[in-house]
Amino acid sequence: MVNEPTIDDLEVELTQTLGRWAVSSMAMGAVVKLVGEVAESPFLKGFAGQQMSWGAIDGAIAGFGTWRRQQSIDQQLTDEQAQEKADKLKKLLVINAALDVGYVAVGIATMLAAGPLGRRTGKPATHWLGLGAGVAVQGGFLWALDATFARRISQTPATRTNPWHDASHSHTDNHSG
Repeated sequence: MVNEPTIDDLEVELTQTLGRWAVSSMAMGAVVKLVGEVAESPFLKGFAGQQMSWGAIDGAIAGFGTWRRQQSIDQQLTDEQAQEKADKLKKLLVINAALDVGYVAVGIATMLAAGPLGRRTGKPATHWLGLGAGVAVQGGFLWALDATFARRISQTPATRTNPWHDASHSHTDNHSG
């Protein structure tokens, strides 16, 4: 079936989605930071800082993923290598999804501890609320992204990678070894 995505298609989609999220996070963070400065809102400044920081990190990860894919774009994989690649990517995404749940928990814990953190650090509790909310938002999105792509990869035949690289094969004979 020509319209079904390949592992390579999903890897490209994952990287592009992360890249778009990174740009959106940084842009939104910059706008919220400006509004926070004008409104003198510690909550908005704390939230904005997290959006910009996570956006920069996500952008670096997406950029590295794009670079890495470009290095192997013409690589022909055997069915066994394709399955190994899919298994590694799925494992990485499952581990990341578990870490993402931890980020959400840390964000919520930071919000719950905003009062004591404010007293201990001298920063307003609303700063810690914004910071925690920012971490929770980023962790929640990343969990949804990682869990969704881990599921999609597990449902995609790994033998169908890069069928277009060899012009001598049509889409109907990709499965031949």
